[in-house]
Amino acid sequence: MASAASSAQQPQTLPTPEPSQPSAQNDQLIELVVTGEQDGYGATDASSATRTDTPIRDIPQSIQVVPRQVIEDRVITDPDDAVRTVSGVIPSNPSYEGGLSSFSIRGFDSGSNILRNGVRDIDFGSISRNDLTNIERVEILKGPASVLYGQGSLGGAVNIVTKQPLRDPFYNLEFLAGSYDLYQGAVDFSGPLNDSRTVLYRLNAFYQDSNTFIDFSRNNRWLVNPVVSWQISPNTKLTIEGDVSKTVSQTSAGLPAVGTMLPNPNGKIPINRFIGEPNDFETASFARIGYDLQHQFSKDWSVRNVFRYAVLKRGGGGFTTGSSLDPDGRTLSRFYFDDPNPKTDDK
Repeated sequence: MASAASSAQQPQTLPTPEPSQPSAQNDQLIELVVTGEQDGYGATDASSATRTDTPIRDIPQSIQVVPRQVIEDRVITDPDDAVRTVSGVIPSNPSYEGGLSSFSIRGFDSGSNILRNGVRDIDFGSISRNDLTNIERVEILKGPASVLYGQGSLGGAVNIVTKQPLRDPFYNLEFLAGSYDLYQGAVDFSGPLNDSRTVLYRLNAFYQDSNTFIDFSRNNRWLVNPVVSWQISPNTKLTIEGDVSKTVSQTSAGLPAVGTMLPNPNGKIPINRFIGEPNDFETASFARIGYDLQHQFSKDWSVRNVFRYAVLKRGGGGFTTGSSLDPDGRTLSRFYFDDPNPKTDDK
């Protein structure tokens, strides 16, 4: 008898090779740099609520900011349009084609609460429609917190923040053409005036000429805004800013409610109907000059002194506007306003 013997094969464990250690000569560090760029729509700081550049997340008051990027992307040429995306804020005179603009915040007229770089602007109840060319952003401070700037509207305040000089040379030319024979040209120059870059300048200027959707209505505007800043010391800065602007516009006070918003048995009034005279016009001329001196004593203490002088002239050759629609729904009563002596307001 033959017998066979078998033995179970035991598994073999192979040694795990140790990872090779690179030599000092072949060891190279790889540096990965990731950069990001904000879209420009989300403003992080505002100065309206505290008079200091404070992050909005740390401000308990209700404040909204319309940054420059939004103004450029929407091709906004009028302050009335700049605030249409802000809740609770509407133009006070949306159908008025004059050279001035004012806002209503939370149902209150904020004409007396117009600020410019955090300082009360000319208190004439409105601002020039030329301001959009040289502004960096528009800050809307809502509610009674606006009493920080003294007596004013309960609805809030509108702070116009202008463009400031840049340390690096910057040159920008723009040309815009649009509906109703709109033509506009603008320049924006900035840079240093000395080698040490302690004296900087910025110059904004624009010219606009256009018709409107209203018959015989036409607007003509121009603006020149120079700014010079001097960094006297690391903690002291002086800024001198001025601007001159003029608007010549056809005066149109709107149409009667009956026939536009409300039904009229005689039919609907076309929105392009002009109820004045073709030769009616209004002029609004602005001139401002002032300085802003700031000194930083420490990271917690600083002092700011601001002086501004402004002149506003309003006038024209007189204009005709409607007063009331007669009961027949067909006859519009009008009156003529003549102002042979243009009004001048100084501040």
